[in-house]
Amino acid sequence: MDSTLDKRIAAMRGSLMDTALEAAESRGQRLAGVAHVLYALYRNDGFAGRLLRAHGLESAEIRRLMGTVPNMPLADGGKPVPNLSTRRILKHANDTLEVLRYLQGNDQVAGLLASHGIGKPDRQPTQAQVLAAAQAGVEAAGLLAPGRDYGMNPGYLARVRLMLEAALDGEGAR
Repeated sequence: MDSTLDKRIAAMRGSLMDTALEAAESRGQRLAGVAHVLYALYRNDGFAGRLLRAHGLESAEIRRLMGTVPNMPLADGGKPVPNLSTRRILKHANDTLEVLRYLQGNDQVAGLLASHGIGKPDRQPTQAQVLAAAQAGVEAAGLLAPGRDYGMNPGYLARVRLMLEAALDGEGAR
C-alpha cells in the first residue's frame, strides 16, 4: 500500500472526527453521532463536502438534525466521545464519498440528503473516471487498465476514488 495514501486517509479520518467532536461539544452533547459526522463532512473541503454544498444543503439544516437526535448532556468539564456508529464509519471509510455512503444508512440523514436530490454515490468508478485519473497523472492510476473488471474490494475502490478526487482537485488548481 502507498504510505502517502495511507497518510491522506488517516488525516481525512482525523479531521472529520475532530470536527464531529467539536460540533457535539459546542451543542453540549456527550456523543458525536452520524449527524455530527455529516456536519463534519459538510465542512470538509473534499469531494463529498463540495457535493453537499453544491446541492444547496445548509449547515443550519444539519444543526437542526443534530438537535433532533437523542443525546446525553455533556458533563461539566467533560469531552464528547464518538458513538459506535461514528467509530465504525471513520474506521472503515477510506475517502469522503465512502463516509457519505455510510451516513446514508441512517434514515434521517438519507431523508435530508434526498430532499436535496442527493442519492447514494456510485460504489465503483466508471471507466471514464479511471481514464481521467490516469490522464491527470495520478499516482498508481495506471494500475487500472481500461476494460478491466471493476469487481474489486471496497477498500481498493475507495483508494481509487481518493486518487480521482486528487486528480479533480489538481485540475481545479490549474
